[in-house]
Amino acid sequence: MNKIYKEINEQTNGKYKSLRFPKATFSKVGVTVTVVCKKEDRQFVETNKSELIDLLTKTCAFHSEIKLAIDDSDPTASGIRSAVVAFTEKFTYVSSVLHTISAEVQPEYKVKIKMHRAMYDLAKNDYIVRLNEFLSDNYAVQVNADIEIVEFSESGTVYSAKVDNGIKEYDVTDIRPVVGEIFGSKARTISSIDANGYNMTVCGIFAMPTAFRSKGGRRYERFLLYDGETSLQCRYSPQTEADSIVNRDLTNKTVYVFGNVEYDSARNEASVSVRALALCACSGPKIVEKRPAPQKYERIIPKPYEEYVQSSMFDSVGALPPALRGGFVVFDFETTGLSILYDRPTELGAVKLVDGRITETFSTLIDPRRPIPPEVVEKTGITDEMVKGQPL
Repeated sequence: MNKIYKEINEQTNGKYKSLRFPKATFSKVGVTVTVVCKKEDRQFVETNKSELIDLLTKTCAFHSEIKLAIDDSDPTASGIRSAVVAFTEKFTYVSSVLHTISAEVQPEYKVKIKMHRAMYDLAKNDYIVRLNEFLSDNYAVQVNADIEIVEFSESGTVYSAKVDNGIKEYDVTDIRPVVGEIFGSKARTISSIDANGYNMTVCGIFAMPTAFRSKGGRRYERFLLYDGETSLQCRYSPQTEADSIVNRDLTNKTVYVFGNVEYDSARNEASVSVRALALCACSGPKIVEKRPAPQKYERIIPKPYEEYVQSSMFDSVGALPPALRGGFVVFDFETTGLSILYDRPTELGAVKLVDGRITETFSTLIDPRRPIPPEVVEKTGITDEMVKGQPL
């Protein structure tokens, strides 16, 4: 309704600039437009109700009868917070700030939000601009957005990262080299790394190591670095089998990596090309604790997969490799995004293979209890409506 507000005031030389039109409710009998005003302006709205209805009819081109609902109540802290939470839920990439949102009405109307530096840099030209517009469009009183930049873990507790010239760093001790050589006793937090930078050190928890081979046969390895706040993709190319980090006991341990940071604009994601890695001691990064098992489970019953004629999908490679013999299940997830900390699954598919042949299948949509970003909907074809009411 912001556009309506501007057009009405352009036509009346700002006569109604103290009013707000936050919503229009449609019903079978007509349209009810909510007018928000201060208590002292209520009589002004009542006196000019006919003109306002005429202006709204012409500007909005409604083909139904328009009624006005006048709201001159003082905003409450709980009401403002609830409205801002609902607004924020539409922006998936800032969903981790939901538990930090609070509101005050004394001595001034204010919304307080905590977010870390990397998120603020993404949000300042998008979410924060729109939040200020939302507050201006919905309240006749001035409600200010107070954004506090902090470092916090998934549980919301502030952790120890020192700030030096705007760069947040950990103090690192007990450095034990694994591959390569690392110098110094400080490492940046993941949220403080530059989008494109050389010879950078960053500290976090080691997770999800996986080995690959390029089309040319060259071995390379990937792992994830996280610190309880956000995560970072890392790539490492071992020179020999002895340099591999995949088979070492590093998972869920605090590590310190050195390398070049590259930013992929297509994926909106940074990654590190690792040249050295060491185990270390650091009080900042927090391990993601396993969530307790739900008390109530739904039992999953796979469907038998039968065909009169079914060839093995591995027939073309000759003898079945030893790693693919026997029985195992392959899972495939669709998710709301790429973060292991904040994103949630929207679909699960599974097939059981026995000696290269599919014997059972299962699939289900999953309700992530958060909006699915438009770019993810485009890639997966899964919409908010499709997952509503599905298993959690």
